Amino acid sequence: ISSNLKEYIFKLRFSLWNDGSQVTAYDFEYAWKKILSPDFTTAFAHPFYSIKNAKEAKEGKVSPDQIGVKVIDERTLKVELVRPTPYFLQWTAHPFYSPIHRLIDQQHPQWSYQCEKHYPCNGPFELKINQPNQGYQLVKNPYYWDANNITLDQITLTLMSPVQAFQAFQKNEIDWVGNPFGGWHSFYTPKNEDHIISFPNYNCWYAFNTSSAPFNNRKLRQAFAYAIQRSRITDNAFLPLTPAYSLLLPHQNFRQCLFADFDAEKARQLLHEALEELNLKKEDLNPLKLVFHDKGIHEYTALCLKQQFKEHLDLECDLKSLPWSSVFNKMTTGDFQMGIIHWFSWIDDPIYTLNTFRSSYENINVSKWENPVFQRLLELSEGEIDLFKRSSYLLEAEEILYREMPVIPLYYQPYQALAKKDFNLFNRTCAPFIFSKSFYKKEN
Repeated sequence: ISSNLKEYIFKLRFSLWNDGSQVTAYDFEYAWKKILSPDFTTAFAHPFYSIKNAKEAKEGKVSPDQIGVKVIDERTLKVELVRPTPYFLQWTAHPFYSPIHRLIDQQHPQWSYQCEKHYPCNGPFELKINQPNQGYQLVKNPYYWDANNITLDQITLTLMSPVQAFQAFQKNEIDWVGNPFGGWHSFYTPKNEDHIISFPNYNCWYAFNTSSAPFNNRKLRQAFAYAIQRSRITDNAFLPLTPAYSLLLPHQNFRQCLFADFDAEKARQLLHEALEELNLKKEDLNPLKLVFHDKGIHEYTALCLKQQFKEHLDLECDLKSLPWSSVFNKMTTGDFQMGIIHWFSWIDDPIYTLNTFRSSYENINVSKWENPVFQRLLELSEGEIDLFKRSSYLLEAEEILYREMPVIPLYYQPYQALAKKDFNLFNRTCAPFIFSKSFYKKEN
């Protein structure tokens, strides 16, 4: 890392793809620049924006050749950043930054539908069966650089309903149910020989589409925030939930920056003021529309909120349950009015969550809200080397979100799985995914 903290040179270990060809720096350069192509559709280009000219290339303002990623030789990659970025190395450990076998991607662009040697990978396992509607089978990759320390020969992922999965688990036909492969359900109860594996908490948000009426009105958003009694959701849930009053994870909060707590009288007053500003009657809002994931805790949450909005604001709410992919698509494209979404910071730094609200045109900004003062504070934080000053800018930015309320934090939820007693992980990551290398079974 250079003395000005803006240049990184990576030396790659000797590593092979599962067809025996060498993984090179060209594969990394190719993969990152493909994500940053204006023609490549993704909601997750922003993790690369700390790289010089990455954002400009994604917007089509500069050519890919000007992106700050250069190959020095086959095993040396040079990366130039826009500014010092203390969390950049965390990003490089994320799957978004994985390489792609550039030659196969160019010659066989449909490789992602293939399996075995036709599905290029360089991890501990290769894909033997690739059937998204049925399941997947991973087998040990003999070309993996650390293959001798991989304890499992294969991992089979089978698509089942939650009830089927739990029945198979009870019959000892499968070793693991729940996250990250599926949601947690109330009937997932361990026997004495089973155990629950918990991952770090993630946040559940109630989001408004601020790009159109009526939720472009701040007071209306605030009215809904004050109408939510979090304890009525968390106290009776089938998961150990904790009320959340910040968009950040608990350990990222340097001081309590609380979002609105329940106050029915204030909620009704704000609703009255909002309707006057919008020149609407309460009847004009009915029924409001709420989308959410059709499995797990979100359905329970939606029912609780519907009841509270009726009780405290006398407003009706139509609930629309959808598969996760449909919910995500609707919310990232702005095709919704209100929605429930879970949120986890992909890196252990407040900037990831706050950056989500920087620009309304970014897909991942589901609220479609932006604010120039907020944007300026994030810019100041990125240019600040002093950690105390950087934190103060981020705190000010969060306080703007607290006042504007484009989304409302509801609760922190553990990321849970039910596993057989002999099945475990070497380590847990700080993000809602796990590495297959971490799986192991204890010897009998």
